Amino acid sequence: MAKIRGLEGRDVIEIIDLWNDCLQQDPVSREGFRSRVVLSQGLDPSTCLVAEEDGRVIGFVFGTMQGKIGYLSVIFVSAGHRRKGIGTALLEAFAMGVRAKGGTKLSITWGPGAVMPGVDWVAYPGALEFFSKNGFVEVDREAVAMSRSLMDYRTPKEVTELEDKLRAEGYAFQQLNEERVLDLMQFLKAEFPGWENDPRGTLLRYPKNLDHILIALKGDKVVGYCQMAIDGLVEHFGPFAVAQSERNKGIGAVLFHNCLATMQTKGARNVWFARGGGRNYSFYVRHGMKEMRRYVAMDKSL
Repeated sequence: MAKIRGLEGRDVIEIIDLWNDCLQQDPVSREGFRSRVVLSQGLDPSTCLVAEEDGRVIGFVFGTMQGKIGYLSVIFVSAGHRRKGIGTALLEAFAMGVRAKGGTKLSITWGPGAVMPGVDWVAYPGALEFFSKNGFVEVDREAVAMSRSLMDYRTPKEVTELEDKLRAEGYAFQQLNEERVLDLMQFLKAEFPGWENDPRGTLLRYPKNLDHILIALKGDKVVGYCQMAIDGLVEHFGPFAVAQSERNKGIGAVLFHNCLATMQTKGARNVWFARGGGRNYSFYVRHGMKEMRRYVAMDKSL
Protein backbone atom coordinates (compact mmCIF):
# COMPACT_ATOMS: atom_id res chain seq x y z
CA MET A 1 0.00 0.00 0.00
CA ALA A 2 1.42 3.36 -1.02
CA LYS A 3 2.18 5.90 1.69
CA ILE A 4 1.46 9.58 0.99
CA ARG A 5 3.84 11.99 2.73
CA GLY A 6 5.53 15.35 2.35
CA LEU A 7 8.56 15.90 0.12
CA GLU A 8 11.95 15.22 1.68
CA GLY A 9 15.38 16.19 0.38
CA ARG A 10 16.32 12.55 -0.22
CA ASP A 11 13.44 12.26 -2.71
CA VAL A 12 14.56 14.93 -5.16
CA ILE A 13 16.76 12.96 -7.59
CA GLU A 14 14.29 10.07 -7.65
CA ILE A 15 11.40 12.45 -8.39
CA ILE A 16 13.30 14.16 -11.21
CA ASP A 17 13.99 10.79 -12.85
CA LEU A 18 10.35 9.74 -12.44
CA TRP A 19 9.12 13.13 -13.73
CA ASN A 20 11.16 12.75 -16.93
CA ASP A 21 9.93 9.20 -17.40
CA CYS A 22 6.26 10.15 -16.92
CA LEU A 23 6.17 13.62 -18.53
CA GLN A 24 8.35 13.11 -21.57
CA GLN A 25 6.88 16.13 -23.37
CA ASP A 26 7.72 18.34 -20.37
CA PRO A 27 11.06 17.19 -18.95
CA VAL A 28 12.73 18.97 -16.06
CA SER A 29 16.41 19.45 -15.24
CA ARG A 30 17.82 19.42 -11.73
CA GLU A 31 18.10 23.20 -11.89
CA GLY A 32 14.53 23.48 -13.16
CA PHE A 33 13.15 21.29 -10.38
CA ARG A 34 15.11 23.26 -7.81
CA SER A 35 13.77 26.61 -9.01
CA ARG A 36 10.19 25.45 -9.71
CA VAL A 37 9.66 23.33 -6.62
CA VAL A 38 12.38 23.36 -3.96
CA LEU A 39 12.92 27.15 -4.01
CA SER A 40 9.30 28.01 -4.76
CA GLN A 41 7.90 30.66 -2.42
CA GLY A 42 4.71 28.61 -2.27
CA LEU A 43 6.35 25.37 -1.20
CA ASP A 44 4.36 23.75 1.60
CA PRO A 45 4.51 20.15 2.90
CA SER A 46 0.72 19.85 2.61
CA THR A 47 0.71 20.59 -1.14
CA CYS A 48 4.01 19.00 -2.18
CA LEU A 49 3.60 15.27 -1.67
CA VAL A 50 5.09 11.97 -2.72
CA ALA A 51 3.63 8.49 -2.91
CA GLU A 52 6.08 5.93 -1.56
CA GLU A 53 6.01 2.16 -1.73
CA ASP A 54 8.70 -0.17 -0.41
CA GLY A 55 11.02 2.78 0.07
CA ARG A 56 10.67 4.02 -3.51
CA VAL A 57 8.93 7.12 -4.82
CA ILE A 58 6.18 6.06 -7.21
CA GLY A 59 4.18 9.29 -7.48
CA PHE A 60 4.37 13.04 -6.94
CA VAL A 61 2.04 16.02 -6.74
CA PHE A 62 2.90 19.69 -6.35
CA GLY A 63 0.94 22.92 -6.35
CA THR A 64 0.72 26.27 -4.60
CA MET A 65 -1.94 28.51 -3.12
CA GLN A 66 -2.91 31.97 -4.31
CA GLY A 67 -5.79 33.48 -2.42
CA LYS A 68 -8.36 30.74 -1.97
CA ILE A 69 -7.29 28.80 -5.07
CA GLY A 70 -4.98 25.81 -5.06
CA TYR A 71 -3.12 25.69 -8.37
CA LEU A 72 -2.19 22.13 -9.28
CA SER A 73 1.16 22.35 -11.06
CA VAL A 74 2.05 18.73 -11.68
CA ILE A 75 0.96 15.21 -10.77
CA PHE A 76 2.24 11.85 -12.01
CA VAL A 77 2.48 8.20 -11.04
CA SER A 78 5.00 5.67 -12.35
CA ALA A 79 3.73 3.59 -15.28
CA GLY A 80 3.79 0.36 -13.30
CA HIS A 81 1.59 1.73 -10.52
CA ARG A 82 -1.20 3.41 -12.45
CA ARG A 83 -4.91 2.55 -12.18
CA LYS A 84 -4.44 1.49 -8.57
CA GLY A 85 -5.86 4.61 -6.96
CA ILE A 86 -2.48 6.20 -6.21
CA GLY A 87 -3.06 9.24 -8.41
CA THR A 88 -6.47 9.77 -6.80
CA ALA A 89 -4.93 9.43 -3.34
CA LEU A 90 -2.30 12.05 -4.19
CA LEU A 91 -4.96 14.37 -5.58
CA GLU A 92 -7.17 13.96 -2.50
CA ALA A 93 -4.22 14.64 -0.19
CA PHE A 94 -3.38 17.76 -2.18
CA ALA A 95 -7.01 18.93 -1.98
CA MET A 96 -7.01 18.32 1.77
CA GLY A 97 -3.93 20.52 2.14
CA VAL A 98 -5.55 23.31 0.11
CA ARG A 99 -8.80 23.05 2.08
CA ALA A 100 -6.92 23.15 5.39
CA LYS A 101 -5.45 26.52 4.37
CA GLY A 102 -8.86 27.96 3.53
CA GLY A 103 -8.90 27.08 -0.15
CA THR A 104 -12.23 26.73 -1.91
CA LYS A 105 -11.15 25.64 -5.39
CA LEU A 106 -8.53 23.63 -7.26
CA SER A 107 -7.43 24.86 -10.67
CA ILE A 108 -5.34 23.34 -13.45
CA THR A 109 -4.31 26.36 -15.46
CA TRP A 110 -1.46 28.85 -15.59
CA GLY A 111 -0.71 29.80 -12.01
CA PRO A 112 2.24 30.04 -9.61
CA GLY A 113 4.81 27.36 -10.41
CA ALA A 114 2.83 26.01 -13.35
CA VAL A 115 4.43 23.36 -15.55
CA MET A 116 1.65 23.47 -18.12
CA PRO A 117 -1.26 25.91 -18.55
CA GLY A 118 -3.77 23.10 -18.37
CA VAL A 119 -4.12 19.48 -19.44
CA ASP A 120 -2.53 18.44 -22.74
CA TRP A 121 -4.87 15.63 -23.73
CA VAL A 122 -2.81 14.74 -26.82
CA ALA A 123 0.54 14.39 -25.06
CA TYR A 124 -0.98 12.57 -22.09
CA PRO A 125 -3.90 10.34 -23.13
CA GLY A 126 -6.11 9.49 -20.20
CA ALA A 127 -5.37 12.69 -18.27
CA LEU A 128 -8.73 14.29 -19.05
CA GLU A 129 -10.56 11.14 -17.99
CA PHE A 130 -8.56 11.01 -14.74
CA PHE A 131 -9.33 14.59 -13.76
CA SER A 132 -12.98 14.35 -14.82
CA LYS A 133 -13.46 11.23 -12.70
CA ASN A 134 -12.00 13.15 -9.78
CA GLY A 135 -14.50 15.99 -10.02
CA PHE A 136 -12.77 18.51 -12.29
CA VAL A 137 -14.77 20.29 -14.98
CA GLU A 138 -13.51 21.85 -18.19
CA VAL A 139 -13.26 25.66 -18.19
CA ASP A 140 -11.81 26.38 -21.64
CA ARG A 141 -9.41 25.18 -24.33
CA GLU A 142 -7.85 28.53 -25.21
CA ALA A 143 -4.30 28.10 -23.85
CA VAL A 144 -1.78 27.15 -26.52
CA ALA A 145 1.96 26.68 -26.92
CA MET A 146 3.35 28.26 -30.09
CA SER A 147 6.67 28.50 -31.91
CA ARG A 148 8.40 29.59 -35.11
CA SER A 149 11.80 29.15 -36.71
CA LEU A 150 14.36 31.94 -36.60
CA MET A 151 16.68 30.27 -39.09
CA ASP A 152 15.65 32.61 -41.91
CA TYR A 153 14.11 35.36 -39.79
CA ARG A 154 14.26 38.98 -40.90
CA THR A 155 12.33 41.82 -39.30
CA PRO A 156 9.37 42.48 -41.64
CA LYS A 157 9.58 45.74 -43.57
CA GLU A 158 6.18 46.85 -42.27
CA VAL A 159 7.40 46.46 -38.67
CA THR A 160 10.50 48.54 -39.39
CA GLU A 161 8.31 51.23 -40.93
CA LEU A 162 5.95 51.06 -37.95
CA GLU A 163 8.84 51.52 -35.54
CA ASP A 164 10.04 54.57 -37.48
CA LYS A 165 6.53 56.03 -37.32
CA LEU A 166 6.24 55.44 -33.55
CA ARG A 167 9.67 56.93 -32.91
CA ALA A 168 8.60 60.04 -34.81
CA GLU A 169 5.61 60.25 -32.44
CA GLY A 170 7.84 60.23 -29.36
CA TYR A 171 8.15 56.53 -28.56
CA ALA A 172 11.43 54.71 -28.05
CA PHE A 173 12.37 51.05 -28.07
CA GLN A 174 15.47 49.72 -26.36
CA GLN A 175 17.07 46.97 -24.37
CA LEU A 176 16.82 47.37 -20.63
CA ASN A 177 19.64 49.32 -18.99
CA GLU A 178 20.57 50.07 -15.40
CA GLU A 179 18.69 53.37 -15.37
CA ARG A 180 15.43 51.74 -16.39
CA VAL A 181 15.26 48.69 -14.10
CA LEU A 182 13.38 50.58 -11.38
CA ASP A 183 11.09 52.19 -13.97
CA LEU A 184 10.22 48.76 -15.37
CA MET A 185 9.41 47.36 -11.93
CA GLN A 186 7.18 50.32 -11.12
CA PHE A 187 5.41 50.02 -14.48
CA LEU A 188 4.62 46.35 -13.90
CA LYS A 189 3.49 46.87 -10.30
CA ALA A 190 1.09 49.59 -11.45
CA GLU A 191 -0.22 47.98 -14.64
CA PHE A 192 0.27 44.23 -14.10
CA PRO A 193 0.59 43.48 -10.36
CA GLY A 194 2.62 40.33 -9.77
CA TRP A 195 4.30 40.36 -13.17
CA GLU A 196 7.36 42.11 -11.75
CA ASN A 197 8.42 38.73 -10.36
CA ASP A 198 9.21 37.51 -13.88
CA PRO A 199 11.88 40.06 -14.86
CA ARG A 200 13.11 40.07 -11.26
CA GLY A 201 13.83 36.35 -11.47
CA THR A 202 15.58 36.72 -14.83
CA LEU A 203 17.72 39.63 -13.63
CA LEU A 204 18.71 37.78 -10.46
CA ARG A 205 19.63 34.73 -12.52
CA TYR A 206 21.52 36.73 -15.15
CA PRO A 207 22.55 40.04 -13.52
CA LYS A 208 24.83 40.98 -16.42
CA ASN A 209 22.31 40.22 -19.18
CA LEU A 210 19.98 43.20 -19.13
CA ASP A 211 19.50 42.66 -22.87
CA HIS A 212 17.25 39.68 -22.09
CA ILE A 213 14.59 42.34 -21.50
CA LEU A 214 13.29 44.98 -23.91
CA ILE A 215 11.15 47.99 -23.11
CA ALA A 216 9.05 50.62 -24.90
CA LEU A 217 9.11 54.20 -23.67
CA LYS A 218 6.90 57.20 -24.19
CA GLY A 219 9.06 60.08 -23.11
CA ASP A 220 10.56 58.90 -19.82
CA LYS A 221 7.71 56.51 -19.02
CA VAL A 222 7.84 52.74 -19.60
CA VAL A 223 4.72 51.72 -21.55
CA GLY A 224 5.64 48.21 -22.68
CA TYR A 225 7.94 45.30 -21.97
CA CYS A 226 8.87 41.86 -23.21
CA GLN A 227 11.61 39.40 -22.39
CA MET A 228 13.27 36.10 -23.10
CA ALA A 229 14.99 33.50 -20.90
CA ILE A 230 12.47 33.55 -18.04
CA ASP A 231 13.64 30.04 -17.18
CA GLY A 232 17.18 30.38 -18.50
CA LEU A 233 16.29 29.35 -22.06
CA VAL A 234 17.08 32.12 -24.54
CA GLU A 235 14.52 30.79 -27.05
CA HIS A 236 11.68 31.07 -24.52
CA PHE A 237 9.68 34.25 -25.24
CA GLY A 238 7.62 36.11 -22.67
CA PRO A 239 6.07 37.57 -20.66
CA PHE A 240 4.90 40.43 -22.86
CA ALA A 241 2.90 43.49 -21.78
CA VAL A 242 1.76 46.86 -23.11
CA ALA A 243 0.03 49.50 -21.00
CA GLN A 244 -3.74 49.51 -21.45
CA SER A 245 -3.70 53.13 -22.61
CA GLU A 246 -1.09 52.42 -25.29
CA ARG A 247 -2.57 49.39 -27.03
CA ASN A 248 -3.62 49.11 -30.68
CA LYS A 249 -0.80 51.38 -31.81
CA GLY A 250 1.66 48.70 -32.89
CA ILE A 251 3.91 48.96 -29.83
CA GLY A 252 3.53 45.26 -29.13
CA ALA A 253 4.45 44.30 -32.69
CA VAL A 254 7.66 46.34 -32.54
CA LEU A 255 8.64 44.93 -29.14
CA PHE A 256 7.92 41.37 -30.28
CA HIS A 257 10.05 41.60 -33.42
CA ASN A 258 12.86 43.44 -31.65
CA CYS A 259 12.91 40.58 -29.18
CA LEU A 260 13.11 37.99 -31.96
CA ALA A 261 15.99 39.88 -33.56
CA THR A 262 17.80 39.97 -30.20
CA MET A 263 17.25 36.25 -29.71
CA GLN A 264 18.76 35.66 -33.12
CA THR A 265 21.93 37.56 -32.20
CA LYS A 266 22.25 35.28 -29.16
CA GLY A 267 22.24 32.19 -31.36
CA ALA A 268 18.59 31.19 -30.99
CA ARG A 269 17.28 29.15 -33.91
CA ASN A 270 13.69 29.04 -32.75
CA VAL A 271 11.34 31.02 -30.55
CA TRP A 272 8.57 29.47 -28.48
CA PHE A 273 6.32 30.04 -25.52
CA ALA A 274 4.34 27.62 -23.40
CA ARG A 275 1.21 29.66 -22.90
CA GLY A 276 -0.68 32.01 -25.19
CA GLY A 277 -4.06 32.10 -26.81
CA GLY A 278 -7.33 33.81 -26.09
CA ARG A 279 -7.43 37.36 -27.40
CA ASN A 280 -3.68 37.23 -28.16
CA TYR A 281 -3.91 34.22 -30.47
CA SER A 282 -4.54 36.18 -33.65
CA PHE A 283 -1.64 38.54 -32.86
CA TYR A 284 0.84 35.69 -32.73
CA VAL A 285 -0.53 34.02 -35.84
CA ARG A 286 -0.20 37.31 -37.75
CA HIS A 287 3.40 37.48 -36.67
CA GLY A 288 4.38 34.01 -37.78
CA MET A 289 3.87 31.83 -34.72
CA LYS A 290 2.28 28.40 -35.16
CA GLU A 291 0.27 26.42 -32.65
CA MET A 292 2.14 23.41 -31.31
CA ARG A 293 0.08 22.28 -28.31
CA ARG A 294 -3.33 23.12 -26.83
CA TYR A 295 -4.45 22.75 -23.24
CA VAL A 296 -7.70 22.29 -21.31
CA ALA A 297 -8.08 24.45 -18.21
CA MET A 298 -10.00 22.63 -15.47
CA ASP A 299 -11.43 23.57 -12.05
CA LYS A 300 -12.85 21.73 -9.07
CA SER A 301 -14.82 23.27 -6.22
CA LEU A 302 -13.89 22.11 -2.72
